[in-house]
Amino acid sequence: ADHHEAGEVEATIHAFYQEIQAAEFEKAFSRFALGASGYLPFGVLREIPTEEIRQAVIAAYSEEFEEGDLRLTPQYIKVTTHGPVALATFLVQGRVLQLEDDEQRQVVQRVSMVWQSTDSGWKIVHYHVSFSDDQVGEDD
Repeated sequence: ADHHEAGEVEATIHAFYQEIQAAEFEKAFSRFALGASGYLPFGVLREIPTEEIRQAVIAAYSEEFEEGDLRLTPQYIKVTTHGPVALATFLVQGRVLQLEDDEQRQVVQRVSMVWQSTDSGWKIVHYHVSFSDDQVGEDD
């Protein structure tokens, strides 16, 4: 059963990043459990304790980003399951719109996510995103 569950989590990770790229933030952020916490690069601990906060996060992303602004692809996904909990580690490569100068920058991120199996599918309960030391260089 563990291999099947690991495959479900990996498919859910791919779907999450496809939703982010398509600016389907309502769908993407529905994958976070209420109470989820995590770190983004350069950030303090972020939490989504209530539905009201989740809706505020969705509104902020919707205001700042359009389809294609966040082109992120998860790679080298490794998932280990521990009963109803799964740990996923992977790299994300892609291009992110830099809001201050309206230019796309290439990024490589290291990501760890803790997922919990629920009646409505796998939900993110904790995440950590950091930039890789070896960032991809600029295009010519």
